[in-house]
Amino acid sequence: MREVVSEKQSWNFPQGHEIAPGRTTLKPLGGGNRYEVYLVWDKRRFSVMVAKLLRPDLIGEEHALRGLRREVEALDALAHPVLLRAFDAQTDGPHPHVVVEHL
Repeated sequence: MREVVSEKQSWNFPQGHEIAPGRTTLKPLGGGNRYEVYLVWDKRRFSVMVAKLLRPDLIGEEHALRGLRREVEALDALAHPVLLRAFDAQTDGPHPHVVVEHL
């Protein structure tokens, strides 16, 4: 019996879509099974950043939200000059995401 594989849902945000107050999308960068990654403009930091967003079909899934929270905690615990820096995270609300520096 063949397993039916569902397609991943995508946000498909256009340029300029506000994912959080003062944070707007510039362009999509890619993604995986659980996340989509966008280049974003952060007005508060006056900087280009990268936002890793939980896919829309996983927002109601507690295991996916827990995974995002664990990633945020790991990024906070591993703060070091040679590692990617995390600047902000919103693990609840309409667009759960973590914001990291753009290298």
